[in-house]
Amino acid sequence: MRSQSCLLAILLSSALVTARAEERPADAQPVPCSAGKALGSRYTPVNLYLGAVECAKQPATFEAATNMFVLAGVYGRYDILRVKDESAHQAVSVMRMAIDGHLSHAFRQHLRHMAGSELGKLQLCAMVQRAGPPAYFPSYMVQHGLHSTQAALHGRAPTSPLH
Repeated sequence: MRSQSCLLAILLSSALVTARAEERPADAQPVPCSAGKALGSRYTPVNLYLGAVECAKQPATFEAATNMFVLAGVYGRYDILRVKDESAHQAVSVMRMAIDGHLSHAFRQHLRHMAGSELGKLQLCAMVQRAGPPAYFPSYMVQHGLHSTQAALHGRAPTSPLH
């Protein structure tokens, strides 16, 4: 299917990623709904999921919320592939569980409709392609892994967290 292949292409385009530690985003702030139609690659899944929760409150901003929700999932999967510490990979699942109760039935229906229609998938895929691969360091994930915690407990610097 075309939409799956384009998402895979985004995930595998790691050569384009130039995320360095100094590019880490500020505190976890929700992406504003106004940015939901033109998302950039600097937003982490944390920022995107928080923004999706805010934008999913009103039908007028469901499109922005859907874009944020989908991009958060794609970027979360990308981060799982690039972070070495498997114990840190649960960060994405934990975020999804944390926001689950804050998404309305109406938004869930809208999300299912977009994911279930070929046109919706193509629109979402085009949005992901426009955003491009992540341009941030996945500190939200790395900081919660056992490798970072164990290194801190033993007073050593953690090893390189990325593949």
